[in-house]
Amino acid sequence: MKRLFLPLALLSLIFSTSCNNDVEKTSFEDGSSVMFNAKFGKTTRATDFDFESEDRISVYASYTTSTEIGDFARNVEYEFTNGLFETNENLKYPDSGADLQFLAIYPYTASGYSTPDFNFAISTDQRNHSDYTQSDLMTASAVGNKSETVDLTFNHRLAKIVINIAAGNMPAGEQMLTLKNVKHIANADLTNNTFYADNSMTADVIASTNGSNSFKVILPPQSIAEGSIFAEITIGSNVYMWTLNKDLIFNSGVEYTFNLNLDQMNEGDVPSTDKEWQPIGKVQYTEDMVTTFFSVNSVTYEVEAEQSTANPSMIRLVNPYGAAYTYNDSVDYDATTDHYMVFNCEDPDAVFMDGFHYSGMDWGYGEFIFGSIAYYYMEQGHSFEDVKSAGYCGTLDENLCITFPAKTMIISMSDYNNGELYFSNTNGYFKIDLSTTTIAE
Repeated sequence: MKRLFLPLALLSLIFSTSCNNDVEKTSFEDGSSVMFNAKFGKTTRATDFDFESEDRISVYASYTTSTEIGDFARNVEYEFTNGLFETNENLKYPDSGADLQFLAIYPYTASGYSTPDFNFAISTDQRNHSDYTQSDLMTASAVGNKSETVDLTFNHRLAKIVINIAAGNMPAGEQMLTLKNVKHIANADLTNNTFYADNSMTADVIASTNGSNSFKVILPPQSIAEGSIFAEITIGSNVYMWTLNKDLIFNSGVEYTFNLNLDQMNEGDVPSTDKEWQPIGKVQYTEDMVTTFFSVNSVTYEVEAEQSTANPSMIRLVNPYGAAYTYNDSVDYDATTDHYMVFNCEDPDAVFMDGFHYSGMDWGYGEFIFGSIAYYYMEQGHSFEDVKSAGYCGTLDENLCITFPAKTMIISMSDYNNGELYFSNTNGYFKIDLSTTTIAE
């Protein structure tokens, strides 16, 4: 086991307000009613793109001086009507005029969510439209006051999979696509905004239709192993099996589209996807994340990189904390699947890590998890412009190097101090040199 030393500062103590256990509850009798505008986050690509009339959300309201979710109001039902979420439950701001911190969760459930941690089960038969949409877990958070309608930016927390089918001579008959033996329950942790599949529960999941010769389905983030029968397509009396010849990985908030040729289905081929990542060669990665916790030097080493063909501004590193990392032994990392560190470079002057990077590396204190403060704040409801102007983003310079200011990156270990977040890149050495790759404009 590597030797742990005391890190510099706990991120949550710097960027969160302290807990006040003596907060007085305030009645809803006076004050201004709370209403919400709703939109989808710019980095979200999973599922459809607007709320529908009568969609309902669960709203939790807290004092900004408290870290307890829902200490002012819990599980208030809001319904989407005429472009706004409104409620009949008379949720109003406190008489004092204090701001409130709001958490919204879609879909609404009468029993409420056991925040900040809960399990969410998708429908195992999504052929009915409502069963499909009710499987689409989304969350949003924002701070509001009585002088304004609160803007909620929702992020999709599960994965959406679109499967298109084609054949030289398409058989006649009713079509049905079933994902076989997949994980259908998601574990949600709202403290760290992590969402992943419960590994103990599997089921067959029937997809929704998505137009002619197309299907769509919502699935918790998970990996599907090579050799698995992933999907069964039934058309009339014809049955086609899709057996994987490589691992598939589905991440939170991402849409995956596959184009299947039924003439090849039983050959075990993984079909092409129109949202593939294109290898662009090796980058020089300068590591300054693990230095927060351990007496290791900042080192530079080669890591494989890929570029999104759907959005060329998205770059990801492949297994940056696997065998390539200087200080790893073979027992220190998970070699059974790939782990990706993704960067959004749409604005070269405001680069951020898109999501948290679950590294697969464990030095005895749980899995290392990395992120950027910019992404962390956007997940808390702050705008992209807010985090850019605050100086929390990195840059992609004219030499094709991505760098971040010191202490604008995040690290945690899942079994250390309850997974609390700490500063990383404390020396400001973090760098990804893309100059040796075939990166597209």
